[in-house]
Amino acid sequence: MEFFIRKKSTLPVIEIDLIKDGRLDYNYDKTNLTGATITFSMRDVETGFYRITNGACTYSYENKTVTFQFTKKNTSKVGRYVCEFNVTTDQGTVILPLRDDKIYVTVLESFVNSDLCCAPGRNPLPVPTPTPTAVPVTPTPTPTPTPTPTPTPTPFVNNFAYLFIEPQSGSTNIGQWMYGNGSNFFGFANNSLPTLNQAQFNIDMNLYVGFSGWTGGVFPTVISSVVPQSTGGLDDFNNPIVQYNFKTVVIPANTVGSQSWYTWMVPTGATSGQYQSEIDFNSVGNPNLLNTVNQNPTLYSYYFTYTGSTIPQDTYRIYTTNPNSVFYLNNDDNIYFKGNNTTP
Repeated sequence: MEFFIRKKSTLPVIEIDLIKDGRLDYNYDKTNLTGATITFSMRDVETGFYRITNGACTYSYENKTVTFQFTKKNTSKVGRYVCEFNVTTDQGTVILPLRDDKIYVTVLESFVNSDLCCAPGRNPLPVPTPTPTAVPVTPTPTPTPTPTPTPTPTPFVNNFAYLFIEPQSGSTNIGQWMYGNGSNFFGFANNSLPTLNQAQFNIDMNLYVGFSGWTGGVFPTVISSVVPQSTGGLDDFNNPIVQYNFKTVVIPANTVGSQSWYTWMVPTGATSGQYQSEIDFNSVGNPNLLNTVNQNPTLYSYYFTYTGSTIPQDTYRIYTTNPNSVFYLNNDDNIYFKGNNTTP
């Protein structure tokens, strides 16, 4: 899908049809989007930098369409961008478009050249003033406009846990990134831990999460799981849903080709300030035969406030067994994780 807009323009808006769009091949007709968060992101094709990250969208229940309104700042740089819509419900996050077809936005130069008029020392060309001609006018009744309700974007609530998979094969990549930015934490695959000082811990973890490999294809994509705010029912893998303990999530077999460290990062608000002290897992393909493992309390006693764009900006704690190697796993079979217990 190709979309064109002029530099520093706010129109036209970009709109997709969630019910049936041949380019998106996705159907939300029977999905309840009440409380859903829908955002728009736009990344520069040449530099890989995001121009827009998680911009708020509006959803029309009548037309089943999602719309994003550009600002002048969004379109202030000429270029070509690849875009995506993120639809987050209590079942997880779907990134549109689903197929290989991508949405491209091209920001074109504006028709107006300010150098012709407004540069210092230049005078605008005189424009002749037309002589008004009297024309008889018949008054026309003015219709009363019908007010149209403006959809209000649903605020994003970060009730998600995020799984970072650091493969041993990428130890050099993450190590060089951390070292080059002045950190003494070189990644878990290099047998190191974040500095156990709150100020430096915050710096170390911002660098670690901000590594471009998580979003650039060097490492597996970050996986998220819903953190329920109440107890009741079963999740998609027939495991009990327990308040503040993230739902069962699967890492399909051979997602990563080497032994890797699996580390969870959970917003403090998602667990109401409690610690995710125990996590269940199974690394041999059985989602209902889970082993409970204590997390490293020294590490989760610290927190960091993330300011980048890899995951939503928020305050997080990290949960891992490191230096204990329980979460240093092969991915020959499906791997399953689920939050088991939180403690004050």
